[in-house]
Amino acid sequence: MRFAPVIYGIGGLLLITQSVQAAESMDWLNKLSTSDKVNFQGSFIYESNGNLTSHHIARKVDSNGDVKERLYRLDGTPYEVVRDNNRIVCSTSADDQVDVAKSLAPKLRPDQIDRGYTLKHLGESRVADNPTDVIAFIPKDSYRYAYEMQLSKSTGQVLKSTTFDQKGNALERLQFITYSSLAPSTAELDPKGDCAPGAEAEEASHADQATWAASWLPSGFEQVRSLKSWQAGGDGRPVQYLLYSDGLSSFSVFVDSDSHTAMTDSRNQFGPTSVVSKRINPSDKDVLITVVGEVPAGTAERIALSVRPD
Repeated sequence: MRFAPVIYGIGGLLLITQSVQAAESMDWLNKLSTSDKVNFQGSFIYESNGNLTSHHIARKVDSNGDVKERLYRLDGTPYEVVRDNNRIVCSTSADDQVDVAKSLAPKLRPDQIDRGYTLKHLGESRVADNPTDVIAFIPKDSYRYAYEMQLSKSTGQVLKSTTFDQKGNALERLQFITYSSLAPSTAELDPKGDCAPGAEAEEASHADQATWAASWLPSGFEQVRSLKSWQAGGDGRPVQYLLYSDGLSSFSVFVDSDSHTAMTDSRNQFGPTSVVSKRINPSDKDVLITVVGEVPAGTAERIALSVRPD
């Protein structure tokens, strides 16, 4: 039994190492989860679906913790969006660009992230002349993407982010080329050009919540929004709307129970965004389910097929 102390010693060392790694992971998550409350300004490049664009963003946090943010596209068609906390004060018509800033400060809950990802520290680097920690978010299943982020050592702000599919191919990249943690001036946060006022968002009452829900979700995904009547584009027909997130990625579910179009099942991929439509017939009536979001197409299809009256 002379080897027992050695074996127990190795076991204790492994436990200590795992505890240290868990503590470090929690520190990175906590820093990342509070990065949306940090003053900063800078310019970054964004690549998705073969398109490369450049943007400028400025965020100011006042003494009460209220956040004002302005995102402006620097090339191509002019685009900007101004936010006051979570409310869109104004934006131009390019709705597909609104979500670009979300990956800069994801709303994280450490316990939620732990259900879907394993964190690994890959080392240290530098982005936009700022020291960074390189963190990998490794999925625990095949139902979501992998992420590699470089976080500012001083603020926790995401300065570089890459999204990978199951084969390790890069689907989306974002990287700052200039970055400062100084608070922007009031003038830098004021809207410019044709920035139309945003619609007032209201919290849905219980009676206004969707009567449908996904009966299957990958571990860690939770419903964060539900609307019984959401005004769709085109003919303006209202559809039910649900939003789910695992803390890093999110997807939306649209339920059209009054669809009279002859749309067939479809499955498309645009960078990291999957768009899957499925017709189901739960009660002798065709219902069109559409899932749009940052999950693999196979995941989106399984979710769509699981949607049922709640």
